[in-house]
Amino acid sequence: KMTKLDAFINKNLPKVLAEHTVNSLGDRSTYIGASDIGGCLRSSYLGKKQKVDYDISQHIVFERGHLSEGIVAKMLEGTPYKTQVEAIGKADNGFPIKAHIDFVVDFGKEVVIVEAKSTSNPIEQPYDSWVLQTQLQMWLLKNNNKYYNRKTIRGYIIAIDVNSGWYKTFKVELNGTLSNIAIAKANTLAKALQTNKCPDGEVQLYCSRCPFKGDCEAISKGTDKQLPFEIKSIIGRLKQLQATEK
Repeated sequence: KMTKLDAFINKNLPKVLAEHTVNSLGDRSTYIGASDIGGCLRSSYLGKKQKVDYDISQHIVFERGHLSEGIVAKMLEGTPYKTQVEAIGKADNGFPIKAHIDFVVDFGKEVVIVEAKSTSNPIEQPYDSWVLQTQLQMWLLKNNNKYYNRKTIRGYIIAIDVNSGWYKTFKVELNGTLSNIAIAKANTLAKALQTNKCPDGEVQLYCSRCPFKGDCEAISKGTDKQLPFEIKSIIGRLKQLQATEK
Protein backbone atom coordinates (compact mmCIF):
# COMPACT_ATOMS: atom_id res chain seq x y z
CA LYS A 1 0.00 0.00 0.00
CA MET A 2 1.15 3.53 -0.76
CA THR A 3 1.41 5.70 2.34
CA LYS A 4 0.76 9.44 2.41
CA LEU A 5 4.52 9.95 2.46
CA ASP A 6 4.87 7.77 -0.65
CA ALA A 7 2.27 9.89 -2.41
CA PHE A 8 4.09 13.08 -1.43
CA ILE A 9 7.46 11.71 -2.59
CA ASN A 10 6.06 10.54 -5.92
CA LYS A 11 4.72 14.02 -6.57
CA ASN A 12 7.49 16.11 -5.04
CA LEU A 13 10.74 14.39 -6.07
CA PRO A 14 10.27 14.67 -9.88
CA LYS A 15 9.30 18.34 -9.49
CA VAL A 16 12.31 19.15 -7.32
CA LEU A 17 14.76 17.32 -9.62
CA ALA A 18 13.31 19.06 -12.68
CA GLU A 19 13.79 22.45 -11.00
CA HIS A 20 17.39 21.56 -10.07
CA THR A 21 18.12 20.51 -13.66
CA VAL A 22 16.78 23.79 -15.08
CA ASN A 23 18.69 25.84 -12.50
CA SER A 24 22.00 24.08 -13.16
CA LEU A 25 21.77 23.16 -16.85
CA GLY A 26 19.04 25.39 -18.27
CA ASP A 27 16.58 24.19 -20.91
CA ARG A 28 18.37 21.16 -22.36
CA SER A 29 16.04 21.08 -25.38
CA THR A 30 17.64 24.28 -26.69
CA TYR A 31 21.21 23.00 -26.98
CA ILE A 32 23.26 19.85 -27.53
CA GLY A 33 25.06 18.65 -24.41
CA ALA A 34 28.15 16.44 -24.32
CA SER A 35 26.14 13.54 -22.90
CA ASP A 36 23.69 13.80 -25.83
CA ILE A 37 26.24 12.61 -28.40
CA GLY A 38 27.87 9.75 -26.50
CA GLY A 39 25.21 7.14 -27.20
CA CYS A 40 21.99 6.78 -29.17
CA LEU A 41 21.09 9.94 -31.09
CA ARG A 42 17.47 8.79 -31.47
CA SER A 43 17.06 8.73 -27.70
CA SER A 44 18.74 12.15 -27.36
CA TYR A 45 16.53 13.62 -30.10
CA LEU A 46 13.27 12.31 -28.65
CA GLY A 47 14.35 13.37 -25.16
CA LYS A 48 14.49 16.96 -26.41
CA LYS A 49 11.24 16.75 -28.36
CA GLN A 50 9.06 14.91 -25.86
CA LYS A 51 8.39 15.20 -22.15
CA VAL A 52 9.44 12.02 -20.39
CA ASP A 53 7.83 10.92 -17.13
CA TYR A 54 10.23 8.61 -15.29
CA ASP A 55 9.12 6.56 -12.31
CA ILE A 56 10.58 7.24 -8.88
CA SER A 57 13.01 4.32 -9.02
CA GLN A 58 14.58 5.66 -12.21
CA HIS A 59 14.88 9.15 -10.71
CA ILE A 60 16.74 7.63 -7.76
CA VAL A 61 19.05 5.72 -10.12
CA PHE A 62 19.82 8.98 -11.94
CA GLU A 63 20.76 10.58 -8.61
CA ARG A 64 23.61 8.10 -8.18
CA GLY A 65 25.52 10.25 -10.66
CA HIS A 66 25.29 13.24 -8.34
CA LEU A 67 26.46 11.09 -5.44
CA SER A 68 29.50 10.13 -7.50
CA GLU A 69 30.22 13.79 -8.24
CA GLY A 70 30.15 14.57 -4.52
CA ILE A 71 32.65 11.80 -3.81
CA VAL A 72 34.97 12.95 -6.61
CA ALA A 73 34.80 16.52 -5.26
CA LYS A 74 36.21 15.23 -1.96
CA MET A 75 38.86 13.24 -3.86
CA LEU A 76 40.00 16.46 -5.56
CA GLU A 77 39.82 18.64 -2.47
CA GLY A 78 42.98 20.73 -2.15
CA THR A 79 43.48 21.11 -5.90
CA PRO A 80 42.53 24.27 -7.85
CA TYR A 81 39.39 22.80 -9.39
CA LYS A 82 36.17 24.35 -10.63
CA THR A 83 32.88 22.51 -11.03
CA GLN A 84 30.28 22.57 -13.80
CA VAL A 85 32.56 24.52 -16.13
CA GLU A 86 30.69 25.48 -19.29
CA ALA A 87 32.34 24.84 -22.66
CA ILE A 88 30.38 26.15 -25.63
CA GLY A 89 30.45 25.87 -29.39
CA LYS A 90 28.17 25.54 -32.41
CA ALA A 91 27.28 22.77 -34.83
CA ASP A 92 27.73 23.32 -38.56
CA ASN A 93 24.16 24.61 -38.83
CA GLY A 94 24.60 27.01 -35.91
CA PHE A 95 22.74 24.91 -33.32
CA PRO A 96 24.28 25.57 -29.87
CA ILE A 97 26.57 23.00 -28.25
CA LYS A 98 27.04 23.42 -24.53
CA ALA A 99 28.99 21.02 -22.31
CA HIS A 100 28.92 21.22 -18.53
CA ILE A 101 32.18 19.65 -17.33
CA ASP A 102 32.06 18.05 -13.89
CA PHE A 103 35.53 19.24 -12.82
CA VAL A 104 38.25 21.33 -14.44
CA VAL A 105 41.55 21.40 -12.52
CA ASP A 106 43.76 24.28 -13.68
CA PHE A 107 47.47 23.77 -12.97
CA GLY A 108 48.58 26.73 -15.07
CA LYS A 109 50.15 25.32 -18.21
CA GLU A 110 48.12 22.13 -17.91
CA VAL A 111 44.39 21.68 -17.46
CA VAL A 112 42.82 18.39 -16.41
CA ILE A 113 39.17 17.56 -17.06
CA VAL A 114 37.65 15.06 -14.63
CA GLU A 115 34.33 13.40 -15.44
CA ALA A 116 32.54 11.48 -12.66
CA LYS A 117 30.53 8.42 -13.66
CA SER A 118 28.37 6.02 -11.69
CA THR A 119 28.39 2.29 -12.40
CA SER A 120 26.72 -0.71 -10.78
CA ASN A 121 29.51 -3.13 -11.73
CA PRO A 122 33.32 -2.98 -11.91
CA ILE A 123 34.57 -2.32 -15.45
CA GLU A 124 37.97 -2.71 -17.08
CA GLN A 125 37.51 -0.08 -19.80
CA PRO A 126 35.42 3.10 -19.93
CA TYR A 127 32.29 2.98 -22.06
CA ASP A 128 32.61 4.47 -25.54
CA SER A 129 29.87 6.97 -24.72
CA TRP A 130 31.90 8.29 -21.77
CA VAL A 131 35.01 8.65 -23.92
CA LEU A 132 33.20 10.50 -26.71
CA GLN A 133 31.59 12.82 -24.17
CA THR A 134 34.99 13.64 -22.66
CA GLN A 135 36.56 14.08 -26.10
CA LEU A 136 33.91 16.66 -27.02
CA GLN A 137 34.46 18.50 -23.74
CA MET A 138 38.22 18.69 -24.27
CA TRP A 139 37.79 19.73 -27.91
CA LEU A 140 35.39 22.54 -26.97
CA LEU A 141 37.78 23.88 -24.33
CA LYS A 142 40.76 23.68 -26.66
CA ASN A 143 39.13 25.24 -29.72
CA ASN A 144 36.48 27.62 -28.38
CA ASN A 145 38.00 29.18 -25.30
CA LYS A 146 40.80 31.76 -25.48
CA TYR A 147 41.88 31.05 -21.90
CA TYR A 148 42.32 27.31 -22.37
CA ASN A 149 43.42 27.05 -26.02
CA ARG A 150 47.12 27.58 -25.24
CA LYS A 151 47.17 25.06 -22.42
CA THR A 152 47.76 21.32 -22.48
CA ILE A 153 44.43 19.62 -21.88
CA ARG A 154 44.09 16.10 -20.50
CA GLY A 155 41.11 14.17 -19.24
CA TYR A 156 40.22 11.54 -16.68
CA ILE A 157 37.08 9.54 -16.14
CA ILE A 158 36.44 8.28 -12.60
CA ALA A 159 33.93 5.43 -12.45
CA ILE A 160 32.45 4.72 -9.01
CA ASP A 161 30.17 2.01 -7.66
CA VAL A 162 28.59 3.77 -4.69
CA ASN A 163 27.21 0.47 -3.36
CA SER A 164 30.46 -1.52 -3.13
CA GLY A 165 32.98 1.32 -2.87
CA TRP A 166 34.81 0.19 -6.02
CA TYR A 167 36.31 2.88 -8.22
CA LYS A 168 38.71 3.13 -11.14
CA THR A 169 40.28 6.03 -13.05
CA PHE A 170 40.75 6.09 -16.82
CA LYS A 171 43.08 8.50 -18.60
CA VAL A 172 41.68 10.14 -21.76
CA GLU A 173 43.99 11.92 -24.20
CA LEU A 174 42.60 14.39 -26.72
CA ASN A 175 42.39 12.35 -29.91
CA GLY A 176 41.71 13.86 -33.32
CA THR A 177 39.85 10.84 -34.69
CA LEU A 178 37.64 10.41 -31.64
CA SER A 179 36.93 14.13 -31.30
CA ASN A 180 35.93 14.20 -34.99
CA ILE A 181 33.51 11.35 -34.34
CA ALA A 182 32.04 13.27 -31.40
CA ILE A 183 31.68 16.45 -33.48
CA ALA A 184 30.13 14.50 -36.38
CA LYS A 185 27.53 13.05 -34.00
CA ALA A 186 26.78 16.53 -32.68
CA ASN A 187 26.28 17.77 -36.26
CA THR A 188 23.98 14.83 -37.04
CA LEU A 189 21.84 15.55 -33.97
CA ALA A 190 21.79 19.28 -34.73
CA LYS A 191 20.56 18.64 -38.26
CA ALA A 192 17.88 16.27 -36.98
CA LEU A 193 16.65 18.87 -34.48
CA GLN A 194 16.59 21.54 -37.18
CA THR A 195 14.71 19.40 -39.73
CA ASN A 196 12.53 17.54 -37.19
CA LYS A 197 13.71 14.23 -38.65
CA CYS A 198 14.46 11.63 -36.00
CA PRO A 199 17.86 9.87 -36.33
CA ASP A 200 18.08 6.08 -36.48
CA GLY A 201 18.36 4.23 -33.19
CA GLU A 202 21.60 2.65 -32.01
CA VAL A 203 21.72 -0.40 -29.75
CA GLN A 204 23.17 0.54 -26.36
CA LEU A 205 23.69 -1.12 -23.00
CA TYR A 206 20.85 0.97 -21.56
CA CYS A 207 18.23 0.09 -24.22
CA SER A 208 16.08 -1.75 -21.70
CA ARG A 209 15.76 1.48 -19.65
CA CYS A 210 15.14 3.79 -22.61
CA PRO A 211 11.72 5.48 -22.45
CA PHE A 212 11.51 5.37 -26.27
CA LYS A 213 12.26 1.66 -26.73
CA GLY A 214 8.70 0.64 -27.58
CA ASP A 215 8.87 1.45 -31.30
CA CYS A 216 12.64 1.44 -31.81
CA GLU A 217 13.66 -0.40 -34.98
CA ALA A 218 17.23 -0.86 -33.76
CA ILE A 219 15.96 -3.12 -30.98
CA SER A 220 13.33 -5.05 -32.93
CA LYS A 221 15.38 -5.42 -36.13
CA GLY A 222 15.74 -9.04 -37.17
CA THR A 223 13.02 -10.34 -34.86
CA ASP A 224 9.66 -11.67 -36.03
CA LYS A 225 7.92 -10.77 -32.82
CA GLN A 226 9.01 -8.32 -30.13
CA LEU A 227 8.02 -9.39 -26.64
CA PRO A 228 6.97 -6.67 -24.21
CA PHE A 229 9.90 -5.19 -22.29
CA GLU A 230 7.89 -5.41 -19.09
CA ILE A 231 7.83 -9.21 -19.36
CA LYS A 232 10.51 -9.69 -16.69
CA SER A 233 8.65 -7.63 -14.11
CA ILE A 234 5.41 -9.41 -14.98
CA ILE A 235 7.08 -12.81 -14.51
CA GLY A 236 8.56 -11.63 -11.22
CA ARG A 237 5.17 -10.48 -10.01
CA LEU A 238 3.60 -13.78 -11.08
CA LYS A 239 6.15 -15.71 -9.02
CA GLN A 240 5.29 -13.58 -5.99
CA LEU A 241 1.58 -14.27 -6.43
CA GLN A 242 2.22 -18.01 -6.86
CA ALA A 243 4.22 -18.07 -3.63
CA THR A 244 1.44 -16.23 -1.83
CA GLU A 245 -1.15 -18.62 -3.25
CA LYS A 246 0.78 -21.65 -1.97
